[in-house]
Amino acid sequence: MQECRSVAELAVRSCSRPRAPRTCARTRGRVDNETSCVWLHYCMRCVPFEGALNETCIVDGVIFNSLPLCPAPVNEARCGGCVNIELQELCIGLCSKDCKWANVSWMRGRRCSLRVEPEEVVDNTFMIVLSSIGGFFVLIVLSVGCRWFLAMRRRAREQAEVRRMTRRMTSQKNRALRGSMSRSYASEGSAEDGGLHASSREGQGSVHDSTGSAGSGSRLEGTSAIKLSSSSNQELRSSTASSSSHSSIKSPAGSKDAPEARRRTSTHSSSSS
Repeated sequence: MQECRSVAELAVRSCSRPRAPRTCARTRGRVDNETSCVWLHYCMRCVPFEGALNETCIVDGVIFNSLPLCPAPVNEARCGGCVNIELQELCIGLCSKDCKWANVSWMRGRRCSLRVEPEEVVDNTFMIVLSSIGGFFVLIVLSVGCRWFLAMRRRAREQAEVRRMTRRMTSQKNRALRGSMSRSYASEGSAEDGGLHASSREGQGSVHDSTGSAGSGSRLEGTSAIKLSSSSNQELRSSTASSSSHSSIKSPAGSKDAPEARRRTSTHSSSSS
């Protein structure tokens, strides 16, 4: 990059003198041109108008563009840090690309700072190591927890299977026990029914036997009673006849007692019958 020519240098020096927008608007960059200079609020500086410089060139170590842009120093180290700059025309006049001024009303002071603050680099090594260790322990806990959960689940399944088999075996035992009890009850019932039939038959036989013996005995008793009554009647008749004959022979009074004797004989015969 070369130095500006005399005409371009004159335009740069003419436009660099004003320090306010109104004075910048009244200043002519070139004698042969009535176009005034341009005020840039970004760098608070008056620069030549477009076309005043045929190309980008250098004047006193400052780079000026053919377009109305803020100038920049050739040596960028002059703007390094921006914190140590105490002049407004240097902070934002030349280093406006990297620096900013806190208060434009003040022309001097330590009010220059970086336009874009650098990102603060935080050393996260300790946090990274700590998070790595924590993640490792978390993985261990998760693996142990998963294994414990799977073991408990398997144990619960085994216990459920054991309970199910126990219930099945118990139900089978109860079913077999009920079947054996029902068979025993059935056999006992059939035996009792057979005994009842036999006893009923025996009772019927004994009833028939007792009935027959009672009937035969009553018939025999009736026959014997008839025979006794007939024999007693015959004896009474014979005794009556004998007594009547004796009474008629011995005494006449015997005729009076004959009817009474007959009544006694008839009463005795009826009672014996």
